[in-house]
Amino acid sequence: MTQSWRHFPYCKIVHVHDGDTPDVIEVDQGFGQAKRDLAVRLYGSSAPELKGKEKAWGQTALDFAGQWAGQDVEIWTLKDRKWNDVRTFVRYVACIVNKSGVDLSRSLIAAGLAKAWDYGKEPRPPFTEFPVADPAAEVSKYKRIMDREFKA
Repeated sequence: MTQSWRHFPYCKIVHVHDGDTPDVIEVDQGFGQAKRDLAVRLYGSSAPELKGKEKAWGQTALDFAGQWAGQDVEIWTLKDRKWNDVRTFVRYVACIVNKSGVDLSRSLIAAGLAKAWDYGKEPRPPFTEFPVADPAAEVSKYKRIMDREFKA
């Protein structure tokens, strides 16, 4: 693993801001305690924005990701080498997987609603067409990113 990850096994998505930003997540901290208002930026993918020329595409990605609201999920937040949270603006950078083992980033990419993005290592990919022309190639890129991150 090239970076560190912190695992939160008992979470629920309450609200989704846009395709790659579930912004209200409830984290079960045990003993009847839950933390709300955890904003997350999905690691490994970039969805169209909800403004500008990408607005209509962004709404489609939001509608897809919004189907995850109310689901129980597991979250892995990215940590740097000093074990500090990696954040973009105030959002935690994280991977989200539902209880069936489905990865939200990979689902968005496979549906052609997002592009694979090696966060922090390359510029955000532009959206010049929608849905994405070759989702299979984007899924392959995403798989390479995640294999590198979670290799044994």
